[in-house]
Amino acid sequence: MNIKIYITFGILALGILISPLISNLLQIPISISEILFGILIGSAGLKVYLDHHLIYPFSYFGFLLLMFLAGLEIKIKELKNLEIEDLIFIIIPVFLNFLVSIFLVFTFKLPIFFLLIFNLTSIGVAIPIFKELNLFKTSYGKTIFFIGVLGEAFSLFLLTIFSLIFKFKNPILFLKEFILLIFVSIFAYLILKFIYLLVWWFPTKFFVIFTNDSREFGVRLSIAILLILSSLFGLANIEPIIGAFITGVLFGNIIKRDDILEDKFSGLSYGFFIPIFFINIGINFSFPEVNYTYFFKILLLFIISKIISSLPLSFKFGFKAALGAGLLLSAPLTLLIASAEFGKKLGVLNENEVLVLILLALVTGIICPTIFKLLIKNLNLNKVQ
Repeated sequence: MNIKIYITFGILALGILISPLISNLLQIPISISEILFGILIGSAGLKVYLDHHLIYPFSYFGFLLLMFLAGLEIKIKELKNLEIEDLIFIIIPVFLNFLVSIFLVFTFKLPIFFLLIFNLTSIGVAIPIFKELNLFKTSYGKTIFFIGVLGEAFSLFLLTIFSLIFKFKNPILFLKEFILLIFVSIFAYLILKFIYLLVWWFPTKFFVIFTNDSREFGVRLSIAILLILSSLFGLANIEPIIGAFITGVLFGNIIKRDDILEDKFSGLSYGFFIPIFFINIGINFSFPEVNYTYFFKILLLFIISKIISSLPLSFKFGFKAALGAGLLLSAPLTLLIASAEFGKKLGVLNENEVLVLILLALVTGIICPTIFKLLIKNLNLNKVQ
C-alpha cells in the first residue's frame, strides 16, 4: 500500500479547503493563498511525503484549464464595439508597453524571454477590485478593463510566437509551424462553429448544452472540446497549453455562453484543478534559492514598464488615476506564473529566473492592488461616464 497517495490527497484537500479562508483573512487573491499554502508545505519538509507522480496530471490539467479560461476572458466583439477615441486610449498603452519592454530588455541585457514577461497583462486580479469599488460603471474602470483584455490577448499572442521561435529556431521550420498553427486554429474554429450552428438549427435537441441539465452535458462538452482541440494542437507540434488558450478564445467568441454553464465550468476549474496547479507551484518554490538582487531589479523594471505605458491615460483621467492603472496592471498574477512555468518547460529560463518570476507574481499580486486602492481612494472617478 502506497501511503504517499493518501497523504497527498489529504494535503491537497486541506489546501483547497483553507486557501479561500486565508485569502479572506489576509485580503489577498486566492491563487496567492494557494501558492503560500504550497510554500508552507514545502518549507515544512512535507514535500518528501507527497506522491509527485500523482500531483502532476492534476496540476497539468489545472494549467490547461487556466489557459482556457484566460482565453475566455478575451471578448473580441466587445473591443470591436468601442468608440474610436476609447479604442485609442486602450491600444496606445498596450503598444507603448511593447516598446518600453524592448528598450528595457536590451538596455539591461536581460534574456529575450523577458520581452514577453514585461508585456504580460491580465485582468484577473483587477475584476474583484472593480466590483468592490464599483468601477465597472465608470469610463476609467472600463478603459482599464479593456486595456487588460487587449493586453492579455497580446501577451498570449507573444507567448505563442515565442514558443515557436524557441522550439523551431530554424526560420523555415518556424514559418512552417506558424502556418500549421493558423490551419489548426481555423480547423478548431470550424469545429466550434459547427457546434454553434447545431444548437442554433436544432435548439430543442441541443439546448441541453446550455441548461441546468442533471447529466452535466454542457460541462462534459466543454471539457471534451478543450481536451480534443488541445491534443490536436499537440499533434501538430504546438504546445497544448497554447492550444488551450486559442480554444478558449474561439469558444468564448463563437459559442454562446450560458451563465449556469460558465459558473459550473469555472467552479470545477477554480474549485479543484487550478488550485492544485498553484499549490504545486508553491510546493516546489524555495525562498533561500532566490537571487534577491536580481529579483528587485526585475520588480522595479516590471512596474516601471507598466507605469510608463499607462501615462497616456493622464490626458483623460489625470496623473494619479494613470499611475493607479499602471500599478493595477502590474499584477498579471496567473499569466506571470503560467509564463514562468512555460519558460521553464521550453528550457529558456533557468531555475533562478523561474523562482524570481514566481516571487514577482506573489509580490505584485499583493502590493500593487493595495497601492491602487489607496491611490484612487479620494478620486471622484464615478463622475467620469
